[in-house]
Amino acid sequence: MAARFGGDEFGVFLATDVETAAGIATRIRTAIRDHEWHQIAAGLHVTVSMGLASRGPGMIGEDLYAAADEKLYRAERAGRDRLAA
Repeated sequence: MAARFGGDEFGVFLATDVETAAGIATRIRTAIRDHEWHQIAAGLHVTVSMGLASRGPGMIGEDLYAAADEKLYRAERAGRDRLAA
């Protein structure tokens, strides 16, 4: 399930293991990066930074969101077009 949290923040919730989720996230990130955005506007280049978190025992939604958000900021600090898991 995909959801928009606001602004340019989205979440994708997957019922799978971390390795599979990372593969899916990488495919999404690559598809966005490789899309022919220049057809929309000359010089337009779009990238995505992602944070991947796994729900652990006793975690509530806020905990999962905070874990993913921390990973997102790690990806952003490392540069554009990254996945931090």
